[in-house]
Amino acid sequence: MPKAAWPEQEVRDVRCQNLIFLDLELTSGFYDFEDESDILEVAVIVTDKDMEELDRGHWVLGGFSRQHLESLGDFHKENFRDAEPGGEFPPFGPDGGNGLFSDVLASRLSLEQVESEVMELIERHCPLGECPLVGYSVQCDREVIKDKMPRLYRHLSHQIIDVSGFFTVARYWLPDRWQDWDRRSNSYNHRALNDAEDAIEAMRWVRQKFFFPDWTPQEIKQLSSMKF
Repeated sequence: MPKAAWPEQEVRDVRCQNLIFLDLELTSGFYDFEDESDILEVAVIVTDKDMEELDRGHWVLGGFSRQHLESLGDFHKENFRDAEPGGEFPPFGPDGGNGLFSDVLASRLSLEQVESEVMELIERHCPLGECPLVGYSVQCDREVIKDKMPRLYRHLSHQIIDVSGFFTVARYWLPDRWQDWDRRSNSYNHRALNDAEDAIEAMRWVRQKFFFPDWTPQEIKQLSSMKF
């Protein structure tokens, strides 16, 4: 290797290996193709490569009227209304919601302020262009960030780690092992911080089961029969 290439190689070898677990709650879903997505809530948890937490932040954005929130889709009305009757957004069903609508109505945080605070948190742990976003279907969040938080978008790595992708191939290739995760008891509630925490738990499970596996002979036989 030419001598001049060594510094570049050394830079590559010491790239930051931290992970940015991020989740957004939005005004529209991925399949609402005609609707523009605005950000209601942001959660970020930065971890090291072993998914040990380094820092976290959570923001609820304001600037939305009660009428705007009431006009959102059925998923939002089912999950984001109040947990109990008596508030601004009484629940539609017996189970109640997670309270996000009321938190949004009470918030005074602007999009620009939240972007600056998210940037401040991430810059403490992640150099420019080096740390990937991680989360469930996180490419959808990345598309919204590109439009709504361009400074943050430019700071991120072009790479992502999609937790959902691991589970998709697990269902295809090792369905019995996937069911161990699918049957678990959890407190998933569609709040951004809860989703980010759940994504970390999911990636720990993926690493234990697929990268440091205790595979059974039947699973080894199943993998061995695949054509690569």
